[in-house]
Amino acid sequence: MNKPYYCNYAGVPTVIGETRAWSFVGGAWKEISRTEAYTKAQLMGELEFRRLFGELPPLPANTAPMKGRIRG
Repeated sequence: MNKPYYCNYAGVPTVIGETRAWSFVGGAWKEISRTEAYTKAQLMGELEFRRLFGELPPLPANTAPMKGRIRG
C-alpha cells in the first residue's frame, strides 16, 4: 500500500488512501467519498498536517487498507 495522502478539506483533517477516505468530524473519523476528497481537498505533507491539526486519534480499526497508516 502506498502512503496515504494527508489533506485539509475545507478546514477538516482528511486522510485519503488507495480506495477510501476519512475526515475527522465531531471528534470522530467518518468515511467520506474518496473521489470528492481527492478532487476538492488541499493536499499537504504529513508534518504540515500534524502542525495544523495536532494529534488526532488513530483511524478506526475497520479502515483496512489504511489500517496502521496514521497514528494519533
